Amino acid sequence: MGGAPAAARAAGRSAAAHRHHPPAARPPRQYADASGDHNPIHLDDDFARAAGLPGVIVHGLASLAIATGVVLSASGKTGLRRLGCRFTRPVAPGDTLTTRVWAHEGGYRFDAVDGHDQVVLGSGVAILTP
Repeated sequence: MGGAPAAARAAGRSAAAHRHHPPAARPPRQYADASGDHNPIHLDDDFARAAGLPGVIVHGLASLAIATGVVLSASGKTGLRRLGCRFTRPVAPGDTLTTRVWAHEGGYRFDAVDGHDQVVLGSGVAILTP
């Protein structure tokens, strides 16, 4: 991994935290049950492959929840006022998710890469409560 994301490097900032969170093999089913989102691309390998994916994928919001936990941990805060990102690539169950966080204009920016160093969450922004 090349350290801080390009946007942080260009502005002369370094990443505030690098954390690895491997989504376990079961989160798609657990997240589907908790969220009510039972889209078969998250639950059925054959369906996911027929849709052009390599197999089931982790829900994007589950990946964002993992990244958000890293942002909160890096900041030492517990509340969010605003959160956003781009979902850029699917995450496979069991893949490693590395979230990179850096302070930016009174909030935090972040992205996350998978085990192949491909950005899966891009252009993340988190504005936290005081």
